[in-house]
Amino acid sequence: MVRPLSLMKYTAKLPPEGINVSTKSPLKQLFLLLAAFTGLILALVLVIAMMADYFVQYIPRDVERNLFSDVYSQFQPAKPGTERHRVERYLDTLINNLSKKWTGDKQQFSVAVIESDLPNAFVLPGGHIGVSKGLLRVVKSENGLAMILGHEMGHQYKRHPIRALGRGLVVALVIAVATGTEESGWANGLALNTATLFQLVYSRDQEREADTIGLLLITRHYGHGDGATEFFKAILKEKSLSENIPTFLKTHPSTKERVERLINARNQPNQINQMGKQALIPLPDYVKQFSKSTKK
Repeated sequence: MVRPLSLMKYTAKLPPEGINVSTKSPLKQLFLLLAAFTGLILALVLVIAMMADYFVQYIPRDVERNLFSDVYSQFQPAKPGTERHRVERYLDTLINNLSKKWTGDKQQFSVAVIESDLPNAFVLPGGHIGVSKGLLRVVKSENGLAMILGHEMGHQYKRHPIRALGRGLVVALVIAVATGTEESGWANGLALNTATLFQLVYSRDQEREADTIGLLLITRHYGHGDGATEFFKAILKEKSLSENIPTFLKTHPSTKERVERLINARNQPNQINQMGKQALIPLPDYVKQFSKSTKK
């Protein structure tokens, strides 16, 4: 029997407690959202950086050199007649001799001595090499100096400087666009630091590749690879604080690793690895004297 609607009684009830409240932790949900957001940024950064790394190496070398001509002006060669000019001519001759042993694409190089006591050398995009007075003081032979120059030349032959610059610009641009400006500084730092770790690994691979090219060039030039480890062994003796930094946080392989790789190279079955007790060519006396001088 169906009761008439007028006889049905309605009793109001409160909804169950917590019906619109999630059972999941809000902090956990926030963490998952932030993780997904950071992962998306990193994926975007890495993909575009890889594209930049690939395409930027096709910039013509003469165009690359012209693009950075203003940067070179900060490292002007010395005036003719000065001791520094004499040393730079020696370095320029050594670089030209090594470049003749490279069978790949030819590259124009220039060189300048930098007034710094820190043993260092670098190459700018386009092939401008800087050599510090501190480096000239550390190396004892022309072979050891040629290894460092060949290493920097190897970076340029493989377009490492312009590729690194391209990746860096893309990473900075993508992170700035994806994370905004001042309000998201914490996200910017997180994404940038994480992306940097990926870049460090790549950089270490480039350093190893440049070491191999340096060894190749000096072996072809001198007929052997002795002197290749001279600079690195000298650095090891100084027990630099940088050697205490964990390897995965370095932009270069550890110095000990580089020495071992170069020494083990002679055991490989190819002609670039002829390392034994060969006579090394000493640095000219005027180079040694200049490295110890305090005048520019």
